[in-house]
Amino acid sequence: MKKVLSVENILRLFKYWPPYLAAGISVRDFNLEKGFIVSQMKISKWNQNYFGTFFGGSLYAMCDPFYVFLLVEKLGKDYIVWDVEAGIKFRKATRQTVHARFEITASQVEAIKLSADNGKTVTPEFETHIYDELGVLIADVTKKLYVKRK
Repeated sequence: MKKVLSVENILRLFKYWPPYLAAGISVRDFNLEKGFIVSQMKISKWNQNYFGTFFGGSLYAMCDPFYVFLLVEKLGKDYIVWDVEAGIKFRKATRQTVHARFEITASQVEAIKLSADNGKTVTPEFETHIYDELGVLIADVTKKLYVKRK
């Protein structure tokens, strides 16, 4: 199966995908060589809950695909990468713009690749944090992925 768009192009066009456009989610910064992506979300009537703060599903949505994107980019086409588990722990409500940074180090990629190249199914776990523009911790997000060499 041939990819239609590169990860870099997906990240550049991300804010125009209807679910993210409506939720006000965008990619604020990324560097695939260095292995990081930063997403952000501004409060709007489309992502608020009853109390006027961020809807929890929108907070999770701004974190959903990025670790998969980073690993797919780093590992290449010879590996299968899927989400298998996720969690979010809400810490504080906010109406401020929020952001989250997703990063996978070169040593993490090498460890995953080495295990997968030895025929193992690898299930790496990652954690990121959502902060508001004042630097207040809003939520902790965990992701567990599935990686296997094709």
